[in-house]
Amino acid sequence: MAGAPSQAPSAGPHLTRSAPLGYGSMVARVSMEGFMRSILAALVVGTVGCSQEITGRNFGGCLAPAPIAVIVTVNDSISGASVVDSARGVAKLGTEVDSLWLSAPPPVLLGGTKLSTYQVIVDRPGYREWIKTNVVVSQQGPCGNTIPVQLTALLQRAP
Repeated sequence: MAGAPSQAPSAGPHLTRSAPLGYGSMVARVSMEGFMRSILAALVVGTVGCSQEITGRNFGGCLAPAPIAVIVTVNDSISGASVVDSARGVAKLGTEVDSLWLSAPPPVLLGGTKLSTYQVIVDRPGYREWIKTNVVVSQQGPCGNTIPVQLTALLQRAP
């Protein structure tokens, strides 16, 4: 039939060529079968990732985030503006000391990894040291990951 697109042999079960062979342009279209396979694969990955929550056993790799015990937002106590840019701190667990590190967005300090009771200390030039004691981190997610406690350090300007 003149003017109709030529049908070349399929490059696979999911691709068809819809342009004339001489023009060199191929348009890939996902077939319904390919779409259904994608949905099935997503369901399998989701089910395996959540298998521990459903059965109490972890059959696949756990998809939980890395364990973080404490998340600290650092603000000026008067203006409320974030002053985390040059802040530093630690999360103390007995004699163990874990440095807080800057993460973004939004900019916060992160530290600690275990379920326990922490002392959190934040320091920034031009401000008084901020200390929070008895920070209890006690919750775990379905894969055993630590659920972080969120704190706000309202730093007071040094005289």
